Amino acid sequence: MGIINLANDGKTLNEITESRPLASVPFGGRYRLIDFVLSGMVNSGIENVGILTPHQHRSLVDHLRSGDDWHLAQKKDGLVFLPPPYYKAEDQCEGDIHNFYGNLDFLQKSTQDYVVVAGANVVGCIDYREALRFHEETAADITFLYKKEDHSRQDCPNCSVANMETDGRVAGISLNPDSIDCGNFLLDTFVLKKGLLSDLVKGCVSRGGATSVMREITDNLDHLRISAYHYPGYIARIHCLPSYYHHSMDLLNPGVWRQLFRQTGQIYSKVRDEAPTRYSDKARVSNVLVASGCTVAGTVENSILFRRVGIGKGSKVTGSILMSNTEVEDNVILENVICDKDVRVTAGKCLRGQPDNPLVVRKGTVI
Repeated sequence: MGIINLANDGKTLNEITESRPLASVPFGGRYRLIDFVLSGMVNSGIENVGILTPHQHRSLVDHLRSGDDWHLAQKKDGLVFLPPPYYKAEDQCEGDIHNFYGNLDFLQKSTQDYVVVAGANVVGCIDYREALRFHEETAADITFLYKKEDHSRQDCPNCSVANMETDGRVAGISLNPDSIDCGNFLLDTFVLKKGLLSDLVKGCVSRGGATSVMREITDNLDHLRISAYHYPGYIARIHCLPSYYHHSMDLLNPGVWRQLFRQTGQIYSKVRDEAPTRYSDKARVSNVLVASGCTVAGTVENSILFRRVGIGKGSKVTGSILMSNTEVEDNVILENVICDKDVRVTAGKCLRGQPDNPLVVRKGTVI
């Protein structure tokens, strides 16, 4: 079974996550971030998936609905929303331990022996069957998935790093470190028996200890055999606005695009039937990822256009991400801009950001 843990989704993308959880953030022209982890589970044969939702989850429910687009609308098992516990505003606490505790019956009533717990901030299409096979071969209590990367080019916000012994056993885990001296980045994903997960949650709550399952695991490193499985495929970790922008722009590289969408299983998403994009005879388009339903009458370069985006005559869009229903009128200049959904930029305006600090236009804004 799978549990997608969104309880710790923070406002990491500033304006983009003001009205939605991180899992609902649009990515890659037609997807949401949750599509990748959910598709990976479906492609791995997982048919019982629980979504541990944050308090603000309307957009998530609207996107996933019954789970039919992921073949999870079933009479048995399927897609299940696991709501957060109710707290008065003054009693709300950080962490996910009470979210797990309030939904333990979902674990206990399931017929599966193993559970994959994953976040939605990692873009990739992971084959969890390989991770489970590794978990059983090493006879571990818990197996984390990680990606080894050059730590000199990585920053540390919202990341977890593993220190490992020569036999592959995890000797230590650093949560949100100020600096890192190794590149073993955990993917917020781990495999374990459902009984162990239930025991960890109940034990933590009874003692009034850690506020998150991850913290409870790190506090018990001496008592648990924890291994780490290196995922060899493409991974993009979305943890801040610059990382979202740069990983989105990476999709314009054909090699990266093929790694994500052609060398792994299919990525499923909510189906929307749209007309093909229409280009006028004056349109000039170069190195652009374009979804369906758009109309282009200007110049677009090195950008991503989501569904139903309109580009007016004489307008020039470069290095930008325009989400669904964005309307760019005539003679507009956009450089390094992220426009959230339903934005309208009126004629003659000029908006410029920087590649390392893109300008973000809030959802529904008219400029």
